[in-house]
Amino acid sequence: MYKRNNILHNSLMIAALMKSDTNLLASDEDIYIFLGQDFSVNLIDFIPDELKSEFIAFVENCTYAPSAIITKLRRHDGVYVDISAVIRKICLKGSEYIDVRLFDISKMTHHYFENASDNFIHSVFDTLIGGINFIYCTETKNIRINKSGKEIYSGPIVEWRDNAIADGYIEKDCIEVFYQICNAVADANGSGYFVTETSFFSDDITKHEVTSFNFSVVSYDQRPAYTVGIISNTEFPDRSFLDPLTCLYNKREIRRITDTVLDKSLKCGTRTAIAIIDLDHFKEMNDTYGHLSGDKALMNTARIIKDIIGRKGYVGRIGGDEFFAVLPDLSDLDELRRLLRCIRAQIRWHFLHCDEDVNVTCSIGAAVFPDNADNYDDIFKLTDHCLYLAKTKGRNRFVVYTPDKHGSVEEILKNDSVIQKEHTFSEDDKKEHILSVINRSNMKDNIKDSDFVHSILTEIHDNYKINGVQYCSLDKSRYFDVCDYPVKDKFTFIDIFDTFKDKLNSRGYLSLGNYMNAKSFLPELADYMSENELCSVFIVPDTSDKDETRGIFIMTTQSQRSWSEYDINSLMILCGILCRFV
Repeated sequence: MYKRNNILHNSLMIAALMKSDTNLLASDEDIYIFLGQDFSVNLIDFIPDELKSEFIAFVENCTYAPSAIITKLRRHDGVYVDISAVIRKICLKGSEYIDVRLFDISKMTHHYFENASDNFIHSVFDTLIGGINFIYCTETKNIRINKSGKEIYSGPIVEWRDNAIADGYIEKDCIEVFYQICNAVADANGSGYFVTETSFFSDDITKHEVTSFNFSVVSYDQRPAYTVGIISNTEFPDRSFLDPLTCLYNKREIRRITDTVLDKSLKCGTRTAIAIIDLDHFKEMNDTYGHLSGDKALMNTARIIKDIIGRKGYVGRIGGDEFFAVLPDLSDLDELRRLLRCIRAQIRWHFLHCDEDVNVTCSIGAAVFPDNADNYDDIFKLTDHCLYLAKTKGRNRFVVYTPDKHGSVEEILKNDSVIQKEHTFSEDDKKEHILSVINRSNMKDNIKDSDFVHSILTEIHDNYKINGVQYCSLDKSRYFDVCDYPVKDKFTFIDIFDTFKDKLNSRGYLSLGNYMNAKSFLPELADYMSENELCSVFIVPDTSDKDETRGIFIMTTQSQRSWSEYDINSLMILCGILCRFV
C-alpha cells in the first residue's frame, strides 16, 4: 500500500476545488508554478483546442462518484504534458463544488513498477483512470482491460483486435479507424484520442453507441514502457436527427436548429453567420474512383468541418456534397473569415496527403444574419449566391457577402433564378462540346457557314445559360444572334465599340458581372445595358484578320452573373473557331 501511495503522491500535481466553469477557486501553490500563472486560473485555457470540448463535457457530466479522464495541460514553457484528471462533486456549506486531482502521467516512471504484479499496476491506474481502462505493455505486447476493477481481457493486442472485429463489436465502416486505434496504442508514441461508432463492452450489443479511446504513454529512460488509457461509451438512443453517413445533423434537424438560433439572435441583438460548404468536382470524383471513395471523402470532410467548428456552432449535411454551418454570436467578419479559411485549407491539405490520389477542394459561401437579411429564406439565398460566386471564380475559395462587392440584397433576391448554377453542364461536358465543335468545323462540307455559325451560337446559348449571343461585324455587313429578348438595335454595340475597346484586358476580352460596376468608366455601355434590361456582358473581338478587329461576339444575361475563368477560356476557344465562318 505504501508503494502504491508513493507512486500517486509523486505524480500528483494539484488538489483543488473548482466550479463547473473550470475556474480554480482554491488549489495548491504548485499549479501556479507549473502553469506560470500568478493568479486566477481557468483550466480550460491550458488544454489544447482539440481536447477542450471533451474536457468540458466531462466536467458537465461530473457526479458525486469519482471519474477520470486523460488529457493534456500546457505548462509554463509551452510544452503540453499528459495528465489524468480525477474529479467528483462535493458539497461544502450548502454549495456544490468539484474536487479535482491532477496526476502527471509522465512522472510514473518505470522504476516504480519494477517487479510489480499486473494487479498492482492496475490498482494504481484504476485510481487514476477508473471506468473501463487498459494498459498495454510494450515489452510483452499484451493489453489488459479492466472494467469496474475486474479483468475482462488479457492477452495480445492483435488477438483482442481480431476478436472484437469477428464478434461484430466493430461496424464495417469503423474497422479502419479501429485498426488505427490499435496501431496507435501499440506504437506507444505520445498520446491519442479516437472516436468510433461501436458498442464496446456494452451489456446490450444492439445499443448504438459512440466509443471514445483516450490514451497516453508512460515511459522511462526515454523509452516507452506502458500505454494507458480509458474507453468510454456514450449511447445515442435516437439517431433519427442525424445524417446516417456523416453523423452530422440531417437537413431537417439543422433547419430546426437554425430557426431557433436565428430567433434567439433577433431577440438578443446578436449576429449569426450562415455558411454552405460544397465539395468541388464531387461528381467527377465519384465517377472516377467510385461511390465508396466518395462516401469516404464525405465522412472525412464532415469530420474536418465538425472538428474546426466544435462548440462554436452547429454543422449539418443538407445535400449530396453540401454541408451547412450555423455560427451564433459572431463577433466580427474577421473571425468568420478565419474559420472559413481554416476549413478550406484543412480539407485541401487532408486530401493532398491521403493515400488515394484524390484531389478534393471545397467552395464556401457565407452571409451574416440579420446584417444582410432578417429571415431564413433570404439569408439562405444570399449564402447560396455567395457559394455560386465562389464556384464561378475558380473554386477552392470562400466568399462572404459584402454589399459593396456583390450588389444590393434586393437586386440579388428579386428573382430566385439569379443564381444560374452550372451543375447541369459540367466542365467535362464543356470539354466534349469544344472537341465536337472542332470536329464539326473540319467536316462541314455540306453545311452553309451561316447555318453552322447559328447552330454553334444556339449551343452556346443553351449550354452556358446565356440569354443573348450575338456576332456583329464592324462594317455592319454580318450579323447573327440567338436571344431570349427582342434586340432593339442590333448594331448598338458596334456604335459604342470605340468607347470600350481600350478597356479590353491583356487577353483581349471584356467581362462585366454587373453593369452597375461599369457606370463610372463605361457610361455608354452601362446606359445601353440598363435600357435593355441586361445585367452582365462578355465581349470577345474577332481579330482573325492579322490582329485587326473585324467584329465582336457579345454574350449577355438578364441577371447578375460572374464569368468564371473556365467559362471564359471555353467561350474564347469557341469564338476563335467561329471566326473562320462569320
